[in-house]
Amino acid sequence: MSRTGGAVDASARSHHDLGDLPTFDAWSRYQELAPVRAAVDSRDWDAAAAAFSALGPQELALALELVADESDAEQMLEAAVAAEPDDPLARTLLARRYERISWEIRTGTWAVDVVAEKFEEFREWLVRAEQILIDVCVDHPEHVPAWEARLLTARGLELGQSEARRRYDRLAALSPHHYRAQRAYLQQVVPKWGGSWDAAEAFVAECASDAPDGSPSRALLASLQIERWLGLRETLDDEALERLGEVARASVLHADHVPGPGADSVHAELALLYTFAERHDDAAPHFRALGDDPVSAGWDYLDDKAQWYARSRAQALGGPVPPPPGAPSERETRPAAVVLGFLLIVWILVMGVMTVLMIGVALGGDLRGVFAAVAFAAGAALGVALLVGLVRGPPPPGAPSLERGTGPGAVAVYVASLLFGVALTTLSLPDALEGDRGAAFAVVLFGAMAVFAAVCLARLLRAPGGRSNR
Repeated sequence: MSRTGGAVDASARSHHDLGDLPTFDAWSRYQELAPVRAAVDSRDWDAAAAAFSALGPQELALALELVADESDAEQMLEAAVAAEPDDPLARTLLARRYERISWEIRTGTWAVDVVAEKFEEFREWLVRAEQILIDVCVDHPEHVPAWEARLLTARGLELGQSEARRRYDRLAALSPHHYRAQRAYLQQVVPKWGGSWDAAEAFVAECASDAPDGSPSRALLASLQIERWLGLRETLDDEALERLGEVARASVLHADHVPGPGADSVHAELALLYTFAERHDDAAPHFRALGDDPVSAGWDYLDDKAQWYARSRAQALGGPVPPPPGAPSERETRPAAVVLGFLLIVWILVMGVMTVLMIGVALGGDLRGVFAAVAFAAGAALGVALLVGLVRGPPPPGAPSLERGTGPGAVAVYVASLLFGVALTTLSLPDALEGDRGAAFAVVLFGAMAVFAAVCLARLLRAPGGRSNR
């Protein structure tokens, strides 16, 4: 049984005995939202409006997001707007639902991967949302949820940095230190949405500078650091870790800290970042605050996020640590992995022998032997990196290194293997076409190396999780 009493879906478990995995269900984490959920489940707008009125600003912002995620909620909201056309909350929430529909159509993939028809439909729904929100902000210019929603339409409709900033400034004048809005606007100023890392750093510093001690706004750096990992494959060096420690102590670890949805998002992001860095002791207080019913901030970027969270929390808190997602258990074997491992060993041996032979050729004064020796050595290094990664299994999220197939060292190996593979395939091809069996063997060998390196490099350069353009 799950923690909430329902049966656990088999798809929610891996083949490892992880127990009940976290669901990242905000409805169940925040019991004060129960009246909202009950009203929405029964499609009773009057009860929902009453429940909204009892919430604080943080909880209200979260509740609006959760209701917007509810399938078919637009039917209730359209009826509510028809009944009370001047209700700013009903209109704003309907716009938020339209925004959510638009992103479900577009998905979180990179813009270049969205087909034209889907992109046009995505924009149509966003325009509908924007038109509603414009009217709300004209009629009720003090309505903070509408200005927050307009940050999302500005980004999706690509209205530009100055317009997005204008909207954020209007919101900040009404509600200073609005952490959810700050996280939303931060997405606007990072490079994937037309901003820059310098602009993002400046915004993070601006939010932290005038925020009170204990405020989540003091820790917006955590969101930025996750974006840098996604965009730059950037690891956490000592300076970055020190900065994270400072913002943690100034926000969610401060004596004046007040628990709530914003603080929980900070805890989740810091727990993830310290897991990246394998600083499990530093991650521990954040995992304790989150418990086994966490929020998903940051973790949404990971595939198998529930398994990664359970494993990372166990590492931080000293419990039994399950294997990484995708790793075989002690009682299991994976024939494909065994075959791949055998092929990699053969590959490494062949490349090593050929490297030694080509060194001999190079020492004899043949310049082609130098290139061939370097190419075979690069191929051997590629095989070793992949074999070690295969034996170790999936790494902790975001921990790039050569033997795990990521990071600058891996890029160098892949690029060298690709370039030398292509070059020596090209050099060997004319002799192979004339019937030289040795040259034909070289074409096959070097061509395979080039293809293998290209595939590895392409996978490495793809954004992790496939959801980084949201």
